[in-house]
Amino acid sequence: MWLLDRSHGCGCLTKSGKNGKRISGGGRKKGAKSGLVLASPKYDLFNYITLEDATWHQHGVFWPVEGAQKLIATEDGGAVMYLDQVSTKGTWLITTLDPDYPFGSYFMPATERFLDGFLPWLAEGEI
Repeated sequence: MWLLDRSHGCGCLTKSGKNGKRISGGGRKKGAKSGLVLASPKYDLFNYITLEDATWHQHGVFWPVEGAQKLIATEDGGAVMYLDQVSTKGTWLITTLDPDYPFGSYFMPATERFLDGFLPWLAEGEI
């Protein structure tokens, strides 16, 4: 069963038990898999961030147009972050991650690590 979790303001889906209560894992268990993978591990962004830096909850997946480059994906191939340079004359970096909301709230430290790498990449990295 899944619950719409608004406890930290974003409205993400959270796994719940049979009694409808939120399942609390007390932090990530050692060796646990997030279900996310680097789809393009040699992409320049990953000189600035790691997969762990981009691992907290996400808000669904995209199924990008052919020719778009998946950067972070789910194990079943859905895109959590991808680069689209084919569907318009511009460049779109599209993601279901939301580091801006939890940043600074001290309950998702990965968002700070993500932004500490992502923003410098936007400024000086190779897109």
